[in-house]
Amino acid sequence: MPRPAHTLQLGALALTTSSGYLAWQHQWIPAGFLGLGALYLFVLACGRNHYDRKVRERHEQARRAARLDDQTLAEVPAPCCQFWKHSEGRAHGPDCTRPPLARRDTYRLTPTEQAVFEELTAGFDDRSAA
Repeated sequence: MPRPAHTLQLGALALTTSSGYLAWQHQWIPAGFLGLGALYLFVLACGRNHYDRKVRERHEQARRAARLDDQTLAEVPAPCCQFWKHSEGRAHGPDCTRPPLARRDTYRLTPTEQAVFEELTAGFDDRSAA
C-alpha cells in the first residue's frame, strides 16, 4: 500500500477514535462531524490504494510486454528464398519455400483471367488523353 494511503488511513483512524471519545462524552454534533471526516478520509485512502494498484498492474504488463518483445525480436527467421535475403524480408521469389498464405500469393490468375486482365490494362499503357 502506498504511503499516502497509509497516511489517510491513520488520519481516518485518529478521527474515528476522536469521534468515539466525543460520543462517549455525549457530544453528538462534534462526534458526527468527526465521524464524517473519518469516513471521507477512509474513502480517499481506498481510492488512492486502488489507483496505485492499477498503476502497478499497468507497469507490470508493460514490463512483461517488453520482455516478450525482446524474446521475439531476438529470433530472426531463416531465409526462405534469395529475394527475401536481398530485399530484407520485403519480397519473396518464385523459389520461396514458405506456404502460400504466409507469402500472400493468393493473387495468381488462370491463363484466361490473365488474358482478360492484359486486355483491360492494355489501354493504360498509352499516354493518350482518351
